[in-house]
Amino acid sequence: MKISNCFILFLFCITLLSCSTSDNDRGEITGESGISYNDSKTMWKELKTQNEETYSYTVSFIS
Repeated sequence: MKISNCFILFLFCITLLSCSTSDNDRGEITGESGISYNDSKTMWKELKTQNEETYSYTVSFIS
């Protein structure tokens, strides 16, 4: 019984130590362009407002 309690305590401690905050949790993800997620979202909202909440895109397919 004592071994199982120690094991449960060990697993609990490992779980606590493995959880940490990172830049990704705060929206600080950056893409190849170097722009963070939050900056990108802000620009998207501005463009959406400027273009009356519409957008279009072109897809090219080459086989």
